[in-house]
Amino acid sequence: MKQIIVFSDIHLNSATDETLEKSSQKLEKAIAHLQSNHNDFDTLVFTGDLANSGKTDEYKALRNLVSVINKPIKFMLGNHDNRENFLDIFPGYEPDHNGFLQSNESYEYFELIFLDTLKDPYDDIPISCGYLCQKRLEWLGEKLEEAANKKVILFMHHPAFTTGMQAMDRLRLKNSHDFFSSIESFHNVHHLVSGHIHRNISGLYEGYNFSTFKSVNQQMVLKFKADRVEYASGEKSGYGIILLDGKNYTIHNEEVY
Repeated sequence: MKQIIVFSDIHLNSATDETLEKSSQKLEKAIAHLQSNHNDFDTLVFTGDLANSGKTDEYKALRNLVSVINKPIKFMLGNHDNRENFLDIFPGYEPDHNGFLQSNESYEYFELIFLDTLKDPYDDIPISCGYLCQKRLEWLGEKLEEAANKKVILFMHHPAFTTGMQAMDRLRLKNSHDFFSSIESFHNVHHLVSGHIHRNISGLYEGYNFSTFKSVNQQMVLKFKADRVEYASGEKSGYGIILLDGKNYTIHNEEVY
């Protein structure tokens, strides 16, 4: 059995020393919880919004905090991130041939594919939305074809699906139609995992199962028709655990306490 850990939306914040300390402490606490309770995991996935402002010192803080982890780590980028600054601090994470931070990981029956939905600059879509350009979609198509005989779990920061939370649904993957059109001819995509939402949510959208997980940093208040995002006060953080068991998989939500 393989264990994939999912850390979502850590938002290391360099706005002030105090906020950086708080966000760093939350990540440090989550790492300690992981190591105490599930240290037999195989891969740790960060689903984007690693930094809150995309600044170099935020990525330096991240590098220092994850230095205690001796397992493979997959980093993804969200709308709060800066691709160039991340790659400067993490030079071991090479982008694909188009310059995007996309990768895949193979198991016996499963293929995990990690997409880069960061739109930089935001010149033609609303700020905070995600986007997959034609080059990224072509790369995805190539990986899906290579994994034709496996079950694929796709990871992306921005959800292509809706959640019923009006404020966040406006900030999902802007060209979700292009995304679904590009994968519909393949029959190996079994699950979509996204960050961005800061809540545990699961469902079915356009025939695809999906999951989001709690943020390591802060959680969103569940208000379906709110026009603005609100954050909960004092709610526990958490992370996801995906168990790959032969040809089957199970998804768990773990709280940090």
